[in-house]
Order: sequence, then C-alpha cells, then structure tokens
Amino acid sequence: MDPVIFIGGAGDSGSGIVKNYAAQFARDNRDLIVQYFTHDQGDNVIAYINGLDPSAPVSVVGHSWGGDTAMEVANALPGRISVLVTIDPVGSGGTSFLRSVGQNVGLWINVNAVGGSSFDGGNFVAGGLAALYGGGAYNNNPRPYADMFLTLNNTHGDFSGMMNGVGHWIGPVRNVLTGQVGND
Repeated sequence: MDPVIFIGGAGDSGSGIVKNYAAQFARDNRDLIVQYFTHDQGDNVIAYINGLDPSAPVSVVGHSWGGDTAMEVANALPGRISVLVTIDPVGSGGTSFLRSVGQNVGLWINVNAVGGSSFDGGNFVAGGLAALYGGGAYNNNPRPYADMFLTLNNTHGDFSGMMNGVGHWIGPVRNVLTGQVGND
C-alpha cells in the first residue's frame, strides 16, 4: 500500500477542508495509506516518511501554507517524494528554493487558483494576510520548475475543486495519487 500524505494550510485547523478531503480520500481509496498533517508539522512529516519502506513511492499533497511545508519536506528528502502536488501554495521560498523542489521530486504538479476577488475570504488569507507572516501566494512563481502547472478558476479555499481540476494529460489531479492518470 502506497502512502499519500495531505498537509493542510494554516487555516485548515478551523476550516478542515484538507483534513476532511483526506478522510474521504482514505475511505474512497482503501488500498492506499492516507495520513494528514498540519502545515506546522513538517518535522513530523519527515519522520513519518523516514519510517516508511524506502522503496515505497510517497505522494505528498499540500494546500496553502501546507504546500510550502510539502516543498520543504521535498527539499529535506531529495529523491524520496515520487509525486508532489501543491494546491495554491503560500510561503516565502524564492527561485533557488523552487528550483530545488523541482529537482528533488519525481513529478511536481502545482495548481494556481485565480478565481474570485482578492476580498474572497480564502483569497484574502492567501494574498494579503499571509504577507503579514512573511509569506504570500506563490502564484506563477513555480511555473518554470513544476512538471505541470495548472491555472484554475477556483478560489483559494476550494481545495476539493482544485483536486478535481483537470490537467491536459492527467485528468483530475486526484487521479495522479491513485495511479489512474488520464481517467475520469
């Protein structure tokens, strides 16, 4: 059974959008080992991955500030993450950080949300409020380094909608995690 790790953003402790999605994903995919962490548990994610069979392909999905954590995990464990999915990531990494992420994973899919106004609750948190904590939305910055860069007309808080977003050769993003590329 292959592990899939979900990492929620800073607001997930209140909204539960990633935690709830991960729970449903686990129910729908009983052949996978699904774990959930929060954005501030990067060391726990690294310890969890280090405790897995080294030959097992590991998929990591991070949303918002959890996307930044997922990228930090990828850089801490070069070559260990087979699939990295960052859903509208928020953080403070620069060009060299993003380049390293692209080099350290097997496949990196980044989703950039462009729907709604900047005053939409989730969009406001991702853009303006994150800047108060030393970060901000990555927006187009991962484009040169991610293997696939999707721009979707979803709001920042529509995690489920973005996981169901369709890439030109993969079908819905979620299918990459289940090995059903191109289906749906």
